[in-house]
Amino acid sequence: MSAENAVRIVFDLDGTLVDSVGSLAAAGAELCREMKRPIVPAADYARFVGRGIKAQVVDLMNATGGLPADGGDAAFVRFREIYAKDPVHGVTEYPGARAALLILAEKGYALGVCTQKPEGPARQILKALGHMPPISSVVGGDTLPGVLKPDPAMLTTAAAPLGDGPLIYVGDSGVDAKTAENAGVSFILTGWGYRNADAASLRYDALIDSFDDLPCVIEDLFQG
Repeated sequence: MSAENAVRIVFDLDGTLVDSVGSLAAAGAELCREMKRPIVPAADYARFVGRGIKAQVVDLMNATGGLPADGGDAAFVRFREIYAKDPVHGVTEYPGARAALLILAEKGYALGVCTQKPEGPARQILKALGHMPPISSVVGGDTLPGVLKPDPAMLTTAAAPLGDGPLIYVGDSGVDAKTAENAGVSFILTGWGYRNADAASLRYDALIDSFDDLPCVIEDLFQG
């Protein structure tokens, strides 16, 4: 396929390509220590992830004693400062992610990422894991001011540099499913991640249990 009409595949990051709860929970723990609040274990922290860093901090505050008088604004600023120091430590890719990305790139698919995570840390993680390339486009939660998923503008902005071919979004959550629906594109749901809703309640075109299945599922969707 030519670069112009290549199928474009955009991935969510947290809970889809990478398990980042360790790094996020560590930043949350440091923030809570500074604020003399109880620490939320990493095993419980995943329920805060997926709606943007501000919502994550608000949930953390509510879970550890309630929102401060400013609604969590200062805690949000401080969390971002702490997290920006080292967003990579504690992050691991899900099994098979690297191999799947390389196979898709070899087949001529154009690859991008659309994440609620700020763009800078997202790029740091992707580069540290060796995913840029083949991933060439990244849109984060601060790339478009005031815009977060499920607003489809994030997804279409991530896809725009990848050409004009058909677009598919791969994600783990209800927010991702709604983003794809709002953009009017196909959606592949992962069987892993930080999803709170039951998979059966979400709109998707395919459900995968392993990254090993992704290349064949994409071929079936667009060439079957």
